Amino acid sequence: MDSLTIDGLVGHHARYRPHARAFAFADDWWTWRELDALVDRTARGLRDAGVGHGDRVVTVLANCPEMITIYWACARMGACAVPLSPLLTASGLATLIGDARPRVVVHSAATAE
Repeated sequence: MDSLTIDGLVGHHARYRPHARAFAFADDWWTWRELDALVDRTARGLRDAGVGHGDRVVTVLANCPEMITIYWACARMGACAVPLSPLLTASGLATLIGDARPRVVVHSAATAE
């Protein structure tokens, strides 16, 4: 993996800057090492759900740390993250999800309907 491509970026920073802050959300923050571990777990979960290289993963989530890990996991796997706003109507979401033809839709309890 080339660390200068998006799929290797988190791993590169985890190797060379493991204790530096990778990102913050609200009052919490994660180091590059922690983010790399979360991205690995998320990628394994997506693979277990049948996601592979070239597949699309729709997210219907408010801003949250899980969005970050899903996007980086998709990049690492060669999958495509398709973010959809939880503010869309159910019919609007249904149309966009149908157009995207995702392997998986990731949502929160608030957006399950």
